[in-house]
Amino acid sequence: MRIAARALLVCICVAAISCTKTLATQGDVLSVAQKRDPGLAQAASGLQGMSLQQDVAPEHWSLMMVNDATSPRPHELYSVEWGQELSSVAKNGRLADLGRLWPRAAASRVLPGFVASVTPSPAQGFIPAAVSTWGLFYNRALYQEMGSPPVGDMKAFVTLLDAAKARGVVPIALGTSFGWPGAAWFSYMDLRLNGGRTAWERVMGKRPFDDKSGIAAADVLAQWRNAGYFSSDARGATMQESLNAVETGRALFVLMGAFASQHFGDLSKVGFMEVPSWKGKGEPRGEIAELSGFAIAASSAHPEPALALVDAYVMAASKPPSAEGYGLPMRFRPEEGPELTAVESRILAKTRWVFPSEDRIMPPQFVQDSIAVWTSFFSPQSHTGGAELVSALRALREKSVK
Repeated sequence: MRIAARALLVCICVAAISCTKTLATQGDVLSVAQKRDPGLAQAASGLQGMSLQQDVAPEHWSLMMVNDATSPRPHELYSVEWGQELSSVAKNGRLADLGRLWPRAAASRVLPGFVASVTPSPAQGFIPAAVSTWGLFYNRALYQEMGSPPVGDMKAFVTLLDAAKARGVVPIALGTSFGWPGAAWFSYMDLRLNGGRTAWERVMGKRPFDDKSGIAAADVLAQWRNAGYFSSDARGATMQESLNAVETGRALFVLMGAFASQHFGDLSKVGFMEVPSWKGKGEPRGEIAELSGFAIAASSAHPEPALALVDAYVMAASKPPSAEGYGLPMRFRPEEGPELTAVESRILAKTRWVFPSEDRIMPPQFVQDSIAVWTSFFSPQSHTGGAELVSALRALREKSVK
């Protein structure tokens, strides 16, 4: 599961080992909370015996909430990833309305790009709290052997892809056997050519896949495929296999979220950089990122203490970042390490639109049905053009929302 476990919740919920376990004592909560912030300690003081669930995958939300409705000890505070299923549950009224915290979140350092991208109405049951951005993992040794050229713009990046290919190295490792890595490349072409607002409107169904801008993004992907920039075995490869190809030096780059850092055998062998831009294009700036945060069950028996804890978290994150305080350790996954999160911070600093990868937003049927489209498109033998790709995606979306 690509779920972003947050440092603070882990600290406060140190005894919440599974969905059937509860916090052992009030003291266990406060002993940690008091070291973080008096406000957090005060909020946590009302959570004695409260049941907590960490890292719930969006596809499990419907079942989980049904179970909670009949449970004698329902869960009350959740650390979750934002996506289609969570949004649907929120719209059905099964989560507490957290809309009153949105102005505080918008004014804090907590994901301003996400708050700019989404109005409170479709996500009032959720407060964003942390992020794991996407970018390019690369093989350090290969990159250094090639002179560590700057790749701040897409023209320089393509030159580097050609150089890697000339060395017999796969320029971009890609595994599309379950779809979303291919979809992420389309989203990034859309972001870099057409900007964050356009890409966001497209994944949200407010803009068709096959308009002029969508075709332009798909055409670039077709050109790169025809140039041999992607793995020749992309059709059958998995995410893990594409990461292995970069770590072992068989490929130079792989597009993936920073969450993938835990899937490398030796993280020191790879670096992380932002996806380059075309000069004069792709504004306002946007990025794909896995977004995690908090939700409270509408059936909560202790909504005010839970709400106070979330509010304290939001305000804590608004403080200036420091090595041991708030800021980066609370906004990024700690296991990603300081070097990687520093890159993520630079990426977010110039980003105006932040939203999850397509598979987290689109209807589940679309995600499943589109796997065949992506695996076929990225096959080296494919002759599918950009217009054909986006036409197929439009048809699948129309089918999935009927």
